[in-house]
Amino acid sequence: MRFRDGAEWREPCTGLVAWERPDGQWEKIGVSHPTDKAHVLGVLDAWLEAFRARGRRKVAILADGAE
Repeated sequence: MRFRDGAEWREPCTGLVAWERPDGQWEKIGVSHPTDKAHVLGVLDAWLEAFRARGRRKVAILADGAE
């Protein structure tokens, strides 16, 4: 999806974190920002570090920070 920001076209930066709960179900959380790829990647990195600290073994991260 592209959007117009003044005279320029932009693509929003998005990411999704999914993790397996102890009962086998998957939880998901998404993050998005219209222009700040570093913000999205920072949030995804913080989630990943939190899961590592808790010893989670099954975590999936999907991100698109297209220019």
